[in-house]
Amino acid sequence: MERIYKRTRKILSIFRSAFSREDSFTWFCASVLAMLMRNDLAGVTSLARSMSAGHLAWRALLSFFASRAVNLEKMTCTWTEFIFSHEACVKINERRVLVVDGIKVAKSGRKMPGNKRLHQSSQSNTKPEYITGHSCQSIAVLLSGIAGVFAVPVFTRIFEGLRWSGMEQGSQVERLARIMKTMLLNKNCYVVADAYYMAESFIRNVLESGAHVITRARSNAVAYLLPELTVKKKRGRPSKYGAKVYLRDLASEDCGYVDADSPVYGEAGIVIQYKEFVLMAKSLARAVKYVIVKHPVRGTIFLVATDLGMEPLDVVKVYGLRFKIEVSFKSAVRSVGTFAYHFWSEVFKRDSAMKGDMDMSAFTQKEQKAIHKKLKSYHLHMMVGHIAQGIAQVLAVEMPEVISRLDSEYRRTVCEMPSEATVMQVFRKNVRIFDGIGDRTKTIKKAIRDFMAEIQSNQQSSHEKAA
Repeated sequence: MERIYKRTRKILSIFRSAFSREDSFTWFCASVLAMLMRNDLAGVTSLARSMSAGHLAWRALLSFFASRAVNLEKMTCTWTEFIFSHEACVKINERRVLVVDGIKVAKSGRKMPGNKRLHQSSQSNTKPEYITGHSCQSIAVLLSGIAGVFAVPVFTRIFEGLRWSGMEQGSQVERLARIMKTMLLNKNCYVVADAYYMAESFIRNVLESGAHVITRARSNAVAYLLPELTVKKKRGRPSKYGAKVYLRDLASEDCGYVDADSPVYGEAGIVIQYKEFVLMAKSLARAVKYVIVKHPVRGTIFLVATDLGMEPLDVVKVYGLRFKIEVSFKSAVRSVGTFAYHFWSEVFKRDSAMKGDMDMSAFTQKEQKAIHKKLKSYHLHMMVGHIAQGIAQVLAVEMPEVISRLDSEYRRTVCEMPSEATVMQVFRKNVRIFDGIGDRTKTIKKAIRDFMAEIQSNQQSSHEKAA
């Protein structure tokens, strides 16, 4: 258990610079550890219960999530850099792999900023067609273990529900693209997304950051042949595009397909057919690689890669890893409780309709400031959940044998690499940080500082040796 303690301390210590006050950093560590140890997902109340505390700890946690001493942007950058620099980061052609997707979180509170009526396009009969809630956009980085791949969430924000003025205007894809342009600047990586992100604004911003995009095109998409190079100079501007072609027409032609074993994880023994084309995408004004795949189960799939030198099977393999963010969402919702927040704002009336984006110009400057502060509380809660889930994933990747040895619960299916839920079960059974503390904030802070004291003393001694 000491190895788990040591690694957890070391990860938490990297976030100290994101807090201007020592108390805020202490409650941040307490929140992450409480998320790893809690048995239920009843919001901040369950965090206080997992600390064996009560009302005073609950009030202190609410104050932390509304604290101005937290630099959320710096916390996000620190976490992203840590995952990017991890040795288990998945690399294809020496590029790390990021996955982008959206999640709609059901929320019934009428006093919650950003809450609106959302449509869910799903074939599952367990999901209603319309819900009220928050529409979020997430970014995850892929980590590889001994027997699988984790999608470690590094960023989630609410981009719908509120209509602000100025730079925050635009669709959620456009706003996400602007943030990704800053996050991925000068980073060699592939950004994997589904057909929803096959938009000019998104792809252009990612390309300007130095990264490449792998996504899926719709079956009715069109492209253009490369312009013909003529030796004889003609009058007028040279042609930028060749003849228009429909992807479904290219797929219907039987010639040109190559048989290969499926490179997608979990598809051993499945043979696919594929063929590739380099065509002009008019919306991007550049050539991209199209890979048409005929799958015996999933049908015909049209994949797009902006990296022209990428092998077709690598495109199929990387796009197959996109589903890992869906697995990460499931764990975040059901195990970690990343989206189990219930912060209300008194600015909103209880009878609000929640049908569309709410115009912030109807509120005073003071009310807008309060709404923005509450939105930051949601994002901070998500970020704490991402870090808690990421710590569980990093521990599962780095020390699976230790986790398996400490896991005393019966499991019908035993995996080589434990899941986040298994790591959390180990924390609940073996971590005794909050035992006997009671509902006293001073003793909770002292317990966390004692827990973090070893890594801080080690860092101080290393600095003294270096000096």
